[in-house]
Amino acid sequence: MKHLFAAGLVCAVVGIAVFAAQPPAAPPQPQAAPAQQPPTADPYAGNATPGTTQFPLAAPAGKDSNAKMAPPAGAVNQGPFDPASWKYGPAFNPPPDAKVWNPVKVKMT
Repeated sequence: MKHLFAAGLVCAVVGIAVFAAQPPAAPPQPQAAPAQQPPTADPYAGNATPGTTQFPLAAPAGKDSNAKMAPPAGAVNQGPFDPASWKYGPAFNPPPDAKVWNPVKVKMT
């Protein structure tokens, strides 16, 4: 009990010393009104020449990108989506001699 009281006293003294050693907070400075508009999701907001923003990965307006059947240039996976030939598709298949560790799955099979 003596040690607990002494430890509490030491912690209180250290806490008060740290609190007293902090410099006082500076008063807030007056801020000028913001000159710009708040950020928005509109890519043309605040653009002096609307319509000139480029979206290199987007299909042109009114045209199908054919992304389901053809990959973008330089893509790792080529051709239409096929889980068997996908880069990480067969990576999660267990080895042929692996034992099932889940007892519920063993009962189900």
